[in-house]
Amino acid sequence: MKATKQSFGARKKENRSKTPDPNLDDVLLENARPLEENQQLRQMLEERNAELAIIQSVQEGLASRLDVQAIYDLVGDKIREIFDAMKQRY
Repeated sequence: MKATKQSFGARKKENRSKTPDPNLDDVLLENARPLEENQQLRQMLEERNAELAIIQSVQEGLASRLDVQAIYDLVGDKIREIFDAMKQRY
């Protein structure tokens, strides 16, 4: 049994000397960070897209119930306000 422990210890020392470059861990960590950031950004983008889809569906529902003439009147009134303000400025 004593010989087995010694041979195991010898193998352990041998394996330690064959370990990869210690800087490899740093390189791997540096490469993992952008991947993690990309995953977080992708998740945020998917959440934002879902939010915008909800807003769009509400807008479509509201627009389908609006009177087209009322929209024209509102847009016309705003355009007149803008041009009146520009006239007064110049």
